[in-house]
Amino acid sequence: MNRNNFNVLVWISLLWILIALASAFVAPTELNSILLQQLSLQLQQPLTAVDSVHLIVVLLCLACNVGLLFYKSCARTGYLMLIPITMVLTFMDGPWTYTSIDSFVNDIDIFISGVLWSVLLFTDIKLEFDTQNDFRNHETQPL
Repeated sequence: MNRNNFNVLVWISLLWILIALASAFVAPTELNSILLQQLSLQLQQPLTAVDSVHLIVVLLCLACNVGLLFYKSCARTGYLMLIPITMVLTFMDGPWTYTSIDSFVNDIDIFISGVLWSVLLFTDIKLEFDTQNDFRNHETQPL
């Protein structure tokens, strides 16, 4: 896989994350009105620890995807660590109810994340992260 193909894959992943965040409210169903009521109730209450962790994970995922576009080694490490972290977070949640479009988008997101994870581990693109754009490899310039 070359750099252009990898960049396209990361852009698709980044776009799909944004689609996944919005997909719960796309189709006008009875479930959406219940979700909107629940969301308005949750916004009135303070954040719980689990909500805070979910927010941090979403922000880290977006930051890691942007870092992958610039071939930052810390973004590669962060992205590889986020997959197991989100798997653990799944067990911390209660039961979820998804619309069909939301379930479809989440399943495709898991597939894209798996492809990106395997590309980061098993292709030559990993050498791009090891040799360039690592803050440890840059020498400091004297003033």
